[in-house]
Amino acid sequence: MLHESEWRFMLTNVDFKIAKEDASRNVILDAAEACARKRLPLQMVGVADQAGIAVGTVYRYFKDKQHLQDALIGRVVRVLSDELKERLSEVKPKRERLRAMLQIICDVALSHAGALRLFLSISTWEELATKANIPARFGEAEEQFEKLQLDVILGLRLKRIAPESALAFVRASILAGLGRVINAAPERQAEGIEEVIRLTEGGLVGCT
Repeated sequence: MLHESEWRFMLTNVDFKIAKEDASRNVILDAAEACARKRLPLQMVGVADQAGIAVGTVYRYFKDKQHLQDALIGRVVRVLSDELKERLSEVKPKRERLRAMLQIICDVALSHAGALRLFLSISTWEELATKANIPARFGEAEEQFEKLQLDVILGLRLKRIAPESALAFVRASILAGLGRVINAAPERQAEGIEEVIRLTEGGLVGCT
């Protein structure tokens, strides 16, 4: 039978190992996003070179390019979900919650422009409109992200459009708009984001 000190030692080692694994994965994901930001093809060898590690290390954490792509985009979805959950809790008026939600989504997406560009490049507009395979690919974080958006939309009490259709409109409007913004000159991006928010907000408010 193990002594309490031995159990504590084992648990500490497990925690350290998990933290190390997470750190290694994030180094690889950071390198993958850097490649996407530079508009380089997302190849395992290129990601390894960007991270300064052996390509075998990349394959240790990600079995293939598809797995790496999904992990990179899934990480951004988790950030979006966490940011919405934290920051929307401080906003009460319905219209202000809508604008805050759109601003958060645009800000986070633009700060991860490489992942956004990759997502747009590997997804057809039919997939984006129907959200085909997205929950399966990006998991629980995507479901939470969707629930948080629906909560804001339901608060608007829209009369001319179903909540699910409104969510699809928000998704399409933001992705189409940000697809243009990430290719704009840096000094024009803030103006571009404001236009995306204004058009998306106006489209929803017109349905009340």
